[in-house]
Formats: sequence, C-alpha cells, structure tokens
Amino acid sequence: MGSIKTASGFDENVAGALCYGLGWVTGVVFFATEPENRFVRFHAMQSMIAFGIGMLAWAYRPGRGTAQGAPAGREKLAICSGA
Repeated sequence: MGSIKTASGFDENVAGALCYGLGWVTGVVFFATEPENRFVRFHAMQSMIAFGIGMLAWAYRPGRGTAQGAPAGREKLAICSGA
C-alpha cells in the first residue's frame, strides 16, 4: 500500500502523530492547514479537545496555589473582586 501525502507534505500517519507533539497548539496548526484530509483533521481535533480539557483541569484544580502561600478560597475571591 502506498502512503498518502497530506497538504503539509507529510505521510498521513506521520501528520496524525505530529498533531499531539505540542499539545493543542499543533492540533490547531494541523486542523487549519489540512482542509481535505479527514484522518489528520480527526487527530488534530482530538488533540485540541484532549489537551484543552487537560489544560483546563490543571488550571482549575482544587488547592491550586496554596502550596506557594497564595491565598485560597474566600481570601482569593475577596482579593480578586476588590472587596
């Protein structure tokens, strides 16, 4: 079987794997540059969703910042709201 080339010049399976290289960033790049290839676009979208959810879960995890002495809970809310 011959390999299918993508618009970016990579083999289809290589481009699909590269979608995960730098997280959601490479997913966005390949999603934008591969208008025709459904295989690469699937992996690009999957990369954006998986790494995006992971990034949001990491950013909003419970207890974030408390180990460094940052305010937590109501104190953080009071500081952010200006009260």
